[in-house]
Amino acid sequence: MASENHVEVRKAGSLSEEERALINDWTQRLFGAAELEHEWADPDWRILVWCTGALASHLAICERVALAGGAEVKLAGIGSVMTPPEWQGRGLASAAMCRAAEFMRDELLADFGFLLCSETLVPMYARLGWQVVPGPMVFAQSTGMETWHEAVMVLPCTARDWPEGLIDLCGPPW
Repeated sequence: MASENHVEVRKAGSLSEEERALINDWTQRLFGAAELEHEWADPDWRILVWCTGALASHLAICERVALAGGAEVKLAGIGSVMTPPEWQGRGLASAAMCRAAEFMRDELLADFGFLLCSETLVPMYARLGWQVVPGPMVFAQSTGMETWHEAVMVLPCTARDWPEGLIDLCGPPW
């Protein structure tokens, strides 16, 4: 079955109308009202996992220079990690995350991968090498700055240590 899977990296703007509609449908089904709680950044990249010709899993990547402890850090922010229930349990999100790690490190030359998630998802991402970092973490919204109240995780892409202190995303979350 693994040979029937294909993991693809694409510029966000290169999705077809059908692919965009499917991802928007997944976002509504899987995140629902939670998606409306914040204004989100538009992604720069998409990782798409295909199974037997069908789109089965997805994540988005936003490139951003942010501040951590007052130091600039080049981030590749992971968001919209989604695998619909009918495709879950096959390691597809993990495959997307592994391909994203390679892409962030080797092609985007990011200092760190960066993601925001609920505490319940921390063990899944930790198995893939992601590390929880202390905040606080703030981000921009049209109404002003807000503080993130759930988990903040990084994946080192270089030998650089994560700078301790306030994290400012310098824009909306992803």
